Amino acid sequence: MPRGLASSRQDALARPAGIGYFWPMSSVKEIEFAVAQLSCEDLGRFRTWFADFDADTWDRQFEADAVAGRLDALGDEALRDLDEGQCRDL
Repeated sequence: MPRGLASSRQDALARPAGIGYFWPMSSVKEIEFAVAQLSCEDLGRFRTWFADFDADTWDRQFEADAVAGRLDALGDEALRDLDEGQCRDL
């Protein structure tokens, strides 16, 4: 998802229409409480935003791990298994 869209979604969730400020939540309990207060419509919007946010976070971590070489051993093992005929087509 383009960063601009994620930011605008995040801004929309952080600042409801007509409110120019918000209080940041500092604990998981506060966030859980706030989420439990959402309407069905806002909960759906939050769920969509969080799924996008979570996927983007995972992608960035995966890319950082790959660049740092932390996945090399797994790749080597997979190639070794392929060379030894231990793989099958899906």
